[in-house]
Amino acid sequence: MMLNPTKQVTTMMVCMAAAWQAQAAEIYVAPGGSDANPGTKQQPFKSIAHAQEHVRESGLLGKQPVTVYLREGTYYLSDALVFTPRDSGTEDAPVRYISHEGEDVAISGGLKLDLEWEPYRDGILQAKAPAGVAMDQLFVNGERQHMARYPNYDPNVRVFNGYAEDAFSKERAARWKNPAGGYMHAIHRARWGGFHFLITGKDENGELTFEGG
Repeated sequence: MMLNPTKQVTTMMVCMAAAWQAQAAEIYVAPGGSDANPGTKQQPFKSIAHAQEHVRESGLLGKQPVTVYLREGTYYLSDALVFTPRDSGTEDAPVRYISHEGEDVAISGGLKLDLEWEPYRDGILQAKAPAGVAMDQLFVNGERQHMARYPNYDPNVRVFNGYAEDAFSKERAARWKNPAGGYMHAIHRARWGGFHFLITGKDENGELTFEGG
């Protein structure tokens, strides 16, 4: 009896594909997980960095395909997440980091702040940030906020969204206990160029000291 060569090859290819899929490893990560978990779908890891370390130390690299599924949510990175060629696996056994099907994933280099807000005055709230936190952007409910400034932000003003001649006058500076770390922004009268200065403090005459420009 003669065998159909085409059918024989097709069967072999299907079997090989099935074997490849059977050997593929799946690892799961979720914002609500724990790095003490085994990294399964039911008990996912919490951080991408831990999943990366797990793949590196599991002996899977180069031996079988690995897929790291990121479940829906935002992943905050306290340190830079560095991938090297080693983390890619091999052509026959690649490593993939992908979002779970149909789920939205965001990776953020920011720091999530759980703050206790208290009334300050005039409808203003205040909260104490953890020691050592330095920031140049603040997001509340996913929306970036404007930094404290004078004059207040006005979306209808074209130049700097608001400006004032006394923005860094000696009289205003006299009211600031420690202005170091603030910024001054100025623009040429003809509006062809701008300058940005970092405030370093005040001198003995009560005037601002600054650098940059």
